[in-house]
Amino acid sequence: ILYSTTAFDAFGDMNTACWQFSYLIVILLRIVNRKDLDFTSNKYTLGKWSLPCAIVSFSWLLWTGIFILLPNQLTRRR
Repeated sequence: ILYSTTAFDAFGDMNTACWQFSYLIVILLRIVNRKDLDFTSNKYTLGKWSLPCAIVSFSWLLWTGIFILLPNQLTRRR
Protein backbone atom coordinates (compact mmCIF):
# COMPACT_ATOMS: atom_id res chain seq x y z
CA ILE A 1 0.00 0.00 0.00
CA LEU A 2 1.36 3.41 -0.95
CA TYR A 3 0.54 5.94 1.76
CA SER A 4 2.05 8.94 0.02
CA THR A 5 0.22 10.59 -2.89
CA THR A 6 3.59 11.57 -4.35
CA ALA A 7 4.73 7.94 -4.36
CA PHE A 8 1.42 6.83 -5.87
CA ASP A 9 1.66 9.49 -8.60
CA ALA A 10 5.27 8.52 -9.37
CA PHE A 11 4.33 4.83 -9.54
CA GLY A 12 1.39 5.52 -11.85
CA ASP A 13 3.37 7.88 -14.08
CA MET A 14 6.23 5.42 -14.45
CA ASN A 15 3.83 2.59 -15.19
CA THR A 16 2.10 4.63 -17.91
CA ALA A 17 5.39 5.81 -19.40
CA CYS A 18 6.75 2.24 -19.62
CA TRP A 19 3.49 1.08 -21.22
CA GLN A 20 3.72 3.87 -23.80
CA PHE A 21 7.39 3.27 -24.55
CA SER A 22 6.69 -0.43 -25.11
CA TYR A 23 4.20 0.50 -27.84
CA LEU A 24 6.64 3.12 -29.13
CA ILE A 25 9.34 0.49 -29.72
CA VAL A 26 6.96 -1.76 -31.67
CA ILE A 27 5.75 1.11 -33.88
CA LEU A 28 9.31 2.29 -34.48
CA LEU A 29 10.39 -1.20 -35.56
CA ARG A 30 7.38 -1.35 -37.85
CA ILE A 31 8.38 1.98 -39.46
CA VAL A 32 12.04 1.01 -39.85
CA ASN A 33 11.39 -2.53 -41.18
CA ARG A 34 8.35 -1.79 -43.34
CA LYS A 35 10.10 -3.04 -46.50
CA ASP A 36 11.03 -6.40 -44.96
CA LEU A 37 7.62 -7.13 -43.44
CA ASP A 38 4.59 -7.94 -45.55
CA PHE A 39 1.32 -6.95 -43.91
CA THR A 40 -0.62 -6.47 -47.15
CA SER A 41 -2.01 -10.02 -47.15
CA ASN A 42 -4.09 -9.37 -44.03
CA LYS A 43 -7.85 -8.91 -44.19
CA TYR A 44 -7.66 -5.52 -42.48
CA THR A 45 -5.00 -3.12 -43.73
CA LEU A 46 -4.55 0.64 -43.85
CA GLY A 47 -2.90 0.48 -47.25
CA LYS A 48 -1.13 3.72 -48.12
CA TRP A 49 -2.18 5.25 -44.77
CA SER A 50 -0.16 2.74 -42.77
CA LEU A 51 3.08 4.77 -42.67
CA PRO A 52 1.44 8.17 -41.93
CA CYS A 53 -0.63 6.64 -39.11
CA ALA A 54 2.48 4.96 -37.69
CA ILE A 55 4.43 8.25 -37.78
CA VAL A 56 1.59 10.15 -36.08
CA SER A 57 1.21 7.49 -33.38
CA PHE A 58 4.98 7.33 -32.83
CA SER A 59 5.15 11.13 -32.48
CA TRP A 60 2.17 11.22 -30.11
CA LEU A 61 3.53 8.45 -27.89
CA LEU A 62 6.97 10.05 -27.76
CA TRP A 63 5.54 13.49 -26.94
CA THR A 64 3.17 12.29 -24.22
CA GLY A 65 5.68 9.77 -22.85
CA ILE A 66 8.18 12.54 -22.19
CA PHE A 67 5.63 14.80 -20.54
CA ILE A 68 4.33 12.02 -18.30
CA LEU A 69 7.78 11.78 -16.74
CA LEU A 70 7.86 15.48 -15.83
CA PRO A 71 6.81 16.54 -12.33
CA ASN A 72 3.09 17.14 -12.02
CA GLN A 73 3.17 19.44 -9.00
CA LEU A 74 4.94 22.69 -8.35
CA THR A 75 6.59 22.79 -4.95
CA ARG A 76 7.56 26.17 -3.59
CA ARG A 77 10.26 26.68 -1.02
CA ARG A 78 9.62 29.10 1.81
